[in-house]
This record gives sequence, C-alpha cells and structure tokens, in this order.
Amino acid sequence: MRFQTAHALPLRKSEANYRVLVEGSLQGIVVVLGFPPHAVFANPAMARITGYSTEELLSLSIESLIHPDDRASFFDRFRDRLEGKPASSPFEYRLIRKDGQVGWVEIFSSQIEYNGKSALQATIIDITKRKEAEQIGLTEKTFSESVLSSLPGIFYMFDSTGKMLRWNRNFESVSGYSSDEIARMSFLDFFVGEEKELAQEKIQEVLEKGASSVEAKFVSKDGHQTPLLLTGLLFRSENSSCLIGMGIDITQRKKAERELLIKDNAISSSIDGMTISDLQGNVTYANPAFVKMLGYSSDKEVLGKPIEEMAQKSKEKADEIVKALKTKGWWTGEITTTRKDGSKFYSMLSGSLVKDEAGKPICMLGSFVDVTDRKKEEEALKESEERLRQLIEYAPDAIYTNDLEGNFLDGNKQAEALIGFKKEELAGKNMLKAGILPEKYVPKVMQDLMKNMQGQRTGPDEYEFIRKDGTSVTAEISTFPVKREGKIEVIGIARDVTERKQADKKLKESEEKLRNTIESSPDAITITDLEGIVVDCNQASVSVNGFSSKGELIGKSSLTLIAKKDRTSVRAQYQRAMENYKITAEAGFLRNVLYTLIKKDGHEYPAELSASVLKDASGNPVGFVSVVRDVTERKQMQEKLEEYSQQLEKMVEHRTKQFEDAQQQLVKVERLAAIGQVAAMVGHDLRNPLTGISGAAYYLKMKLGPNAEKKMLEMLYLIEKDIQYSNKIITDLMEYSREIKLELTETTPKSMVAESVSLVQVPEKIQLIDLTQNEPRIKIDVDRMKRVFSNFIKNAFEAMPQGGKLTISSRALGGDVEFKFIDSGVGITKEVLERLWAPFFTTKAKGMGLGLAICKRIIEAHQGRISVESIVGEGTTFTITIPIEPKPRAEGGEKAWVNMPESLLSTTTKA
Repeated sequence: MRFQTAHALPLRKSEANYRVLVEGSLQGIVVVLGFPPHAVFANPAMARITGYSTEELLSLSIESLIHPDDRASFFDRFRDRLEGKPASSPFEYRLIRKDGQVGWVEIFSSQIEYNGKSALQATIIDITKRKEAEQIGLTEKTFSESVLSSLPGIFYMFDSTGKMLRWNRNFESVSGYSSDEIARMSFLDFFVGEEKELAQEKIQEVLEKGASSVEAKFVSKDGHQTPLLLTGLLFRSENSSCLIGMGIDITQRKKAERELLIKDNAISSSIDGMTISDLQGNVTYANPAFVKMLGYSSDKEVLGKPIEEMAQKSKEKADEIVKALKTKGWWTGEITTTRKDGSKFYSMLSGSLVKDEAGKPICMLGSFVDVTDRKKEEEALKESEERLRQLIEYAPDAIYTNDLEGNFLDGNKQAEALIGFKKEELAGKNMLKAGILPEKYVPKVMQDLMKNMQGQRTGPDEYEFIRKDGTSVTAEISTFPVKREGKIEVIGIARDVTERKQADKKLKESEEKLRNTIESSPDAITITDLEGIVVDCNQASVSVNGFSSKGELIGKSSLTLIAKKDRTSVRAQYQRAMENYKITAEAGFLRNVLYTLIKKDGHEYPAELSASVLKDASGNPVGFVSVVRDVTERKQMQEKLEEYSQQLEKMVEHRTKQFEDAQQQLVKVERLAAIGQVAAMVGHDLRNPLTGISGAAYYLKMKLGPNAEKKMLEMLYLIEKDIQYSNKIITDLMEYSREIKLELTETTPKSMVAESVSLVQVPEKIQLIDLTQNEPRIKIDVDRMKRVFSNFIKNAFEAMPQGGKLTISSRALGGDVEFKFIDSGVGITKEVLERLWAPFFTTKAKGMGLGLAICKRIIEAHQGRISVESIVGEGTTFTITIPIEPKPRAEGGEKAWVNMPESLLSTTTKA
C-alpha cells in the first residue's frame, strides 16, 4: 500500500488513492497559485464550505471569497507564506459563500511546488458554529466537546511525543479503551507491525510539512483491526505544538472497492467481449477479450470509435438495435462483426441500456460472443441432414414409412421405382388394401405390425408385390419402429431380390453343369476337408490312383496318395496356402507343383498338383480342392528336350565368347590406332612450328641483350611460357593415347607422398597434414605415381584459394594400400562429378582436361581404383586404392604391366 502527503495530492491526481485521501477528506483543501492568487485545485469539501462547485472555484479569484474587511490581512499573510516565511499559528478569516452568507474558517497553509512554480496548499476548517457558540456565551471547551461528539469519525490530539491529549467518544468506542486508559497511552499504541512504522513515518511528515493523510489499520483493545482514513495537521502555539487529526471508518468503502475490483477483474478476464458505450454509441470501455476478438493490439485503438463501425456496418440493423434499447432496454441477436483487418465473423450480441438511480439512461452495455464456430456447426448440420436426405432419397434400397395401421406416409425414389407408383399416389392409402400386396401376405404383415408396436424389429422377410403395370416383383423387407412427435412410425427397407432369385436358379443350374464337367474331366479332382481327409472326388481321381470306386477313396487321408519323400513338402505347401488365404483370399492356392504320387498298388508316378482353398458362403475356409495330372510322358519328353537344350547352349556360349573377344580386341586396336595416329600427327605438325618459334624467340632475346626495352623482354617471356604450355598439351595428348608400360620399384607410402609433395609449392595459407605410414612396402611405378599424387595435391590447393587444410593418409587394406586426399575446399558439384574422369572435360580456364583422365589411367594400370566424395562448401575426398604388388597381365607376359585405357572405348572422335 502506498501513501502520500496532503500537500502532494493534487500533483499526483492520477494515482488510485487520490479520491480516498483528498476528495474524501472532511476538511477543505485548496491549492493557490500566483498573485493576485487564484485556485488551481479544490476538493469537494471546499465546495461544500463555499457553496460553489469545484469547477466554479477554479474560475473565481480568491479575493472574491474573503470578506472585504479581512482581505488586507489575508494578502499580507499570503505573500509572507509564499515567500517562505513561517506561520506562528493558523489564521481565522470571514468567508463569503455563494449564497452571500458570511462564515468563519480557520486556515492552515504550507508552501509547495506546483508544475515548477511556488504555490500554497491550504487546509480550510469551517469554524462558523464555534464562533456562533462563542457569541451566545458557550465556553470553548463545551463547544469543542459538543462538536467533537457530533463528528462522524474519530477525533484525536497528541503532542510531538505521541502522548494522547484529547479525543472524542467515537475514539473510545472504536478503540475499546476507557478514557483513563487512553490518557496513559501513546498514539502509536493503536497500531502494530508495519502499520506502526507507517504511523510513525506520517507523524514525522506532519511535523515537517504541516499535514498528511494515510490509510491504516487501527487496532482496538480486543485486537480487532479497523481500516481508517486518517488525516493529521500540525497545530502550533507560542509555547508548544501538537498534532490533531480525524479518522473515518472506510470498512464499507474497502468492501465496495474489493467488490468493484472483483467485478472489474471478472469483466477484464471474461472470455466474452464486453463494451461500454455512451448514448451516442462511442466506445468508452472495452475489455481485453473484445480487443483481441476484433484483432486490435490495445483498447486505445477502440476507445472513442462508434460501436456501429465495428459491430454492425448495416445502418438498418444498427437502427433496429438502438430502437430496441430505447423501448425495451435490451436487445439480443446475431450480428456480423468486422475485425480491424476487414474480415468478418458472426457474434451474438447482448445489449442493455444502463440507467442511473433516477432512471435516466447513462450508457449502453454490450456483450459479444463469437459464434462463428457454432454457425459453421449449424451449417455443417444442415449440410449433413441434406446429405442424409439425399442418401435416403437416392439409396439403392427402397426406404419407406407407414403408421401402425399400414397407411403409407413417405418413401424415397427407389420405393417408387420398386412398385411403380409415385409416393403422392399412395399418400394416406392403406398398403394392405391398395392392391399392391397379395392376400396371402396380409397375415404376415399384421404380425410384423404387432411386433413393431411392441418396439421389435422384423425381417428380413421375402414378399411379393404387384406393380402398377401388373408385373410382380420379389422384395426382401426389414422393418423397425421409431418415435416421432410422440407417435410410433414404422421404417421399412425393401431390397429388390427378383434378379437374385433368378440368379439362384441359374446358379443351381450352373452347379449342375459344373458337377458334370468335373465328373467328365480327365484330370483327377479331389475335395478334402481342412485335415486332408477326402470328402469327394471325380471318377478320374479313382482311376488315376488305382481304386475301384469313389467309396474306396472317400474317407482316406490325401497324404496316402503322396510319395513319402514329398509328404512333408506337400503338407507345408498346403499350410502356406491356408496362411496366405487368411491374408488375402486371392493368394490361397497352389499352381502346377510337381510331386511324386503313389497309387494303391504302390507304383509311384510324377504328377502336377494344383490346389485352392475351398470356402463356404460366408467366406470361411472349409477344405481344399486339388487337381492332379499324370505327367509321366511329358516329363520324359522334357528331360530329353532339356538335354538337347544344354548341349546347344554350351555350343552357342562358346561361339558367342569367341566372337565377343574378337570384336573387343578389334575395337581396342582400331580406336588406339586412330587416337595414336591423331596424337602423332598433332605432335609432329605442332612441335615443328613451336621449335621454330622457340628458336626465333631465343635469337631475339640474345640479339637484344639485357639492355632491351622492358616491354619487349616481357613479350619474349610470354612467348616462351606459351610454347612450354603448348608442348605440355601435346605431351599429355600423346601420353593419354599410348599404352602404359609400368616400371615397378619398391617404396613406402610415406616416401611416395613425401617425394610428391616436394614437387609442388605449399601456399602459406594452407596446412598440409601427412598421416601416411611407412608400412607396407609397395611395388609401383614411382615416377608415374608421383605425377598422380602431385596432380591431386595441386588440385586440392586450387580448391582452397582462401586457405584451408589438406590431410593425406594411408592404411593397409587386405592386399591393397588405400590413400586418401581430404581437403576443406569449395567442393565439387554433382554435375561436375558425373563428368570428372571424362577426357577433354575441364572447369579451368586453361588446359585440355586430360590431367585426371591420365591419372585414372595410371591408377588402373597399377590394377587400382579411384573414387571421389564431395560436399559443396565443405570439401572433397579422393580415395586411391592400389595393390601392394600388381599381378602381371596375361597379354604382356609374366613381367609386363601394360594398360589399355578403358576410356578409349567411350572416347568420341568429335572430342
């Protein structure tokens, strides 16, 4: 709880306890500024003392309120106090009220600062009655006691030490102490804990500033704490000073404040939007739910706006609501509400007109509930009902309703189609007497209606109907009762089974034909139960298995017809077929599985067995149907055919391999010859002029000497550099086209990498980490492999223009050695990776794109392999795997390692 001094109250008018401390004071409080003085603040008590309203007091001059005879003295003292001179005691003046009557007031004043200017705050006490009492001879003590006893609150007076000097009867009543007990007490004895410290602080404030007010809990003798609004003033005399004050019980006000706070919190925390509008329809209050509901960020965007603009832009609707509020005092209904962004939603508005105690309208209260979801649910329900109506109307079955007497009430389109009558033709007619039901079915219908009356369902039962055109139709009908508007109605569902009845008849005929077909089939057909016991078979099954009659075969286990070596397999196949059928009925079968069967006399023969799961009308498996075909003759023919086929395949395979080997050798030779011829021609035709150019450049360089012009020497250097570059292109082209013959020497991985690194210059920004091992010792063409390794090292440096790290490692991997070159460069895109090893492909500004192709050839000549992995922006890893000791190739003899470039098979002439 926060407190403030009386002289500061007008300057902190926005605080919540301002109304309690100042406007609730029984003493007049006014702040005066300037000279001649004028009031800039006055509380309601000041208005009661003068008879003017607070607004009128602010427009009047202070001079007009002071009696003419007292004005000179008033202005002298006012000037002294304004200049900071202390006042020895309060002053008494005559006051002219608004009605012209003269009264007496006692004024206590103190200097304050108001908006940066020096001002006076005056506390005004009406002493008119005391003056009148003095005039009629009453003693001051008698008058004081009379006045103090009539005060609505407690009165107290104590000295600067807190010792009680004077009090009224209300003080004794509230405190619970007797007069003698109070006389021995200090004012601070009526407070405990923090309240006592607060009281001490406010006493000191009165001593320093002359006045103060505070809300505190006053503790009575029995421990009860009463909330009081206490005001205190400093009273000085020539010899001493004391503090006088009054206290008002604010228990009810506190209770009202709590109730108001609860109500305010309830409105503020309500999930419904709440607004208060003035009588012109402008919003004066909006709770957070309303602000959020309409998409605003704060209530400042809403306050002052016409509620019509946000709630209902239709003027006719707004006029309807206003008219209802004025006539009935309330209005409830759905409206379209507009959000800040212009979007709309449905809300339920409950509006009411708020009136004061005199019955005069003062504002309008609105409650908004977002019912958009409910509207959507209602619309969805309507759509669902419409869909249900459509489903019933266009259902494939006839659906109709009748009462318990058999009178037709309604039906769907299929019901009309079933009997050939429109529902309008049958409305109100009794279906038992309308001629659509033969007489033989009437007793059955009457029984069904009796069951429906008892709440029972019936059917499905078959009935025959006579259609409007005289034809008959058979329907399967089920009925069940429903209650509608307190009456029982019967809903019937009729399904036309005329075609099904005809289909059943045809099915029986078809079954007879099928039995005849099975019986006459040359294949043995056997039906078994789920345990494999024969329950039926055709005549062919009896004959093939060497039995004399069906009776001899039926009842036996079908496994006795299978050779012992195949029985386990057959049992497993049947079990698998059953498991597959449980998953999908279409998979529950065997097709043309070859087994060895055994006849009654023990003779074994090869046969093809096909079987499928047999199911009942409900789809449940009840057994198996097996078809057996004797394939003895066919198997003998297949064995001979397979023997001839194998011989032919061997001959064709041998001849095909001879042809493929010859063709591949021819292609290799032709392509190698073509590329070698081109390389030789290019080398001869280009190197001759290059030699001439090189000699001419050397001659000019010698002729000009060291004193030649700088620009001319630079041109000669450029010519020599380009001659070297052109000669390297010719060398790469010729090296790529010729066969590679390796000259193997023994070395170690670490030595190999060290020699390769010495051939290149490591940039300052790049960290080279060598993790290669001294083992195992390997046989490789050192010079060629140094070229490979140095090429990969230089490429890695070029991939890290801003610096980075290159890690080279090796490890033994079975009979191979694996080298890894891992850089942290820019990486290689997927498109470039796909063409990385292709000859004549390059991403560099200069070069023919043979570097990596030649490296790949050298690695393959060592019977090795190379792979690459790369992530753009993270780096690239090249992995080279070569044998510790390559095996000699057959075409080169035991000690020749020759490699034909695989890429020659795909190199196109246009490259």
